[in-house]
Amino acid sequence: MRDSVIARRYARAFYKLSFAQGKVAEVLKALAAFAELFVERAEIREFLAHPAIPFEAKVKLIKELTAFEITGDFVQFLIEKGRLSLLPAVYEDFLRIYRRDAGIVAAEVTSAVPLGEDLRERLGTALARLTGKRVEIETVVDEAVVGGLKLTVGDHVIDGTLASRLEDMRESIAGVAVGFEERSYEDKSRRDKRNT
Repeated sequence: MRDSVIARRYARAFYKLSFAQGKVAEVLKALAAFAELFVERAEIREFLAHPAIPFEAKVKLIKELTAFEITGDFVQFLIEKGRLSLLPAVYEDFLRIYRRDAGIVAAEVTSAVPLGEDLRERLGTALARLTGKRVEIETVVDEAVVGGLKLTVGDHVIDGTLASRLEDMRESIAGVAVGFEERSYEDKSRRDKRNT
């Protein structure tokens, strides 16, 4: 079975357990923090995955690092099943399920410079009106966009970046140049036929 399918199943089961206990928000926060540590800190990943380190030592570290007991228990479960590497994917699926159930849509805004809080709020308000849902905005700074914004909401992308517009212009100019070359070739062929 593919890891993505397994991660999705674990996320669904963990979400149901958290929901049944009325602790979804707390679990989400704790799971996000632990997943971030797991991704960013190689020494933690290696310690938890190393087969020679006793399970009790791993449990002790997990308890120190997790703010919420149920999350620590879930991480222990992943270790026992040999599926700790799935933790980031489980978190992403858990977050997706949470957003769906809470009526939240995620939006990613890419810009060349960091967005001010005022602009973030205005974008959030506009997107909430368009989608009819609460919107969580994640910002990404990418100097390659040069200017403007690229907005991704679900499968929809609105690319209003200067880089995108320059690429469109380049393609248009290339198309005109190809058309010009074809017309020039046709004109030359006609002239050659007339001269013969």
